[in-house]
Amino acid sequence: MKSTREIIRDKINGDGDIKFESEAEFGYAVGQMVSYLVSLSKSMTKPSSLINPFLKAKNHEVIKTRLRLMYMKYNYAIDHSKAVRSEKKLYANIMDFNPKGKLDANMISAGFAADSLIYEKKTEEKDAE
Repeated sequence: MKSTREIIRDKINGDGDIKFESEAEFGYAVGQMVSYLVSLSKSMTKPSSLINPFLKAKNHEVIKTRLRLMYMKYNYAIDHSKAVRSEKKLYANIMDFNPKGKLDANMISAGFAADSLIYEKKTEEKDAE
């Protein structure tokens, strides 16, 4: 999982499009995106059970539909003019992914439980501080 996290970090921070090369990358990215969207909620409680519909999904289309619905629920909190890097890039490429294999629920849960790569500063920004 550590290597997949590093791959996703590099893709988020890179200048090009994200092209997932495995189900593990896709799953980890889905978990990260769900975690990000949950973080936008104004609710006092943000239960981890919000990931369950994604973990129970039977195929990629179900994942994409649920993610789109979640995006519609919380996108009021996204300033489109300021959301220039990771969240837009990650969401767009999740929705564009063409499946090559079976969903990896372990990677979805790992991406959800891990610290957010979306809120993480770019490496160059960290080094400048």
